[in-house]
Amino acid sequence: MKDKKKTSVTFFGGDDDLVSRVKLNAEQYDKRAAVVVGSHLVAYLEKGGILQDTFQPGTYPLFDKKAGVMRRVLGDIDGLEIVYVAKEHKEDMLWGTTSPIEMKDPVTEEFINVTANGKFQIRISDPEKFYREMVKHQSKFTVVDLQRKLLDYLMFRMKPAFAKTIIENRYTFDVIDMHVEELGNSLMPKLKKIFLDDYGIEMTDFIINRIAIPQNQKDEIKRILKQMKAEEIERKLKGEAKVELKEALAELERLADKEWEKEKYLLELKARDYDRYLEVCKAIGWESSPNPKAPASAGKFCPKCGKALTGGADFCNYCGAQVAGKKACSCGRENPPDGRFCGGCGRKL
Repeated sequence: MKDKKKTSVTFFGGDDDLVSRVKLNAEQYDKRAAVVVGSHLVAYLEKGGILQDTFQPGTYPLFDKKAGVMRRVLGDIDGLEIVYVAKEHKEDMLWGTTSPIEMKDPVTEEFINVTANGKFQIRISDPEKFYREMVKHQSKFTVVDLQRKLLDYLMFRMKPAFAKTIIENRYTFDVIDMHVEELGNSLMPKLKKIFLDDYGIEMTDFIINRIAIPQNQKDEIKRILKQMKAEEIERKLKGEAKVELKEALAELERLADKEWEKEKYLLELKARDYDRYLEVCKAIGWESSPNPKAPASAGKFCPKCGKALTGGADFCNYCGAQVAGKKACSCGRENPPDGRFCGGCGRKL
């Protein structure tokens, strides 16, 4: 006894099927046969691997001359296939790196091995592109098939995007686990565009749960960062010292004709910052006294103009000021050579 001819072409897949195809044969269907497309599906009429037409949810007579499926193609029904694709299907997926991502820390430039895991959510937003690019000619395509293909593809496309995003944001791997949410948010737009352009799949969420780096590599990054910070502080201090020295020399230049104020400034500098005082002395050619408590005039330099003195000179070669011997006052009191007033009577020398 022959099998009764079918009156409809239905979606024969299970709940986990995303794509299923039905081959049409004229002997299987009667004249009342129809293609039935459920509300959650979209169907494509395919012949010889080429999509001929699209069917949105509804019922389509197979042989009707005016509105039937057959009027849409040339030839007979044999060789035609109805391909059903789940429309707007959403799926949550777990992901994890199958092998470490080797890359450089963006600050220290140390090579590190990174592993990560998380989850993402997708939906089929372009069923035709999804079918063309992801499924091709497979007779059936399930959620398991989708997961397998997408996870392999995610790893292939995510690794360079992952490295690029970390470099752009300069996330150092000693504290990268504090930035997993930011990193996931930065990665998602890149991955979303890739999935949509390549497969008609929209990524609606992308989450990184954990990023792991070998402890010895994290310790090395911390050591290098600490060293870099110390070097930066040293450079900063040297820069500030140069500025302060420049300011001190500028002040001495301003006081060039004011001997008393110049000497007072140097004495104050000496009391406030003896190291800076020594740098100033060196910069202006003075030989400072080895005794930190010695007065500014104790070195081999002119107390008036600050120029270096030749050995044994009694007077400065540059300004003529007396730098050796003693100044005698008319009152008979002897005073230091750089004295301005007599210590006995107060008269100006």
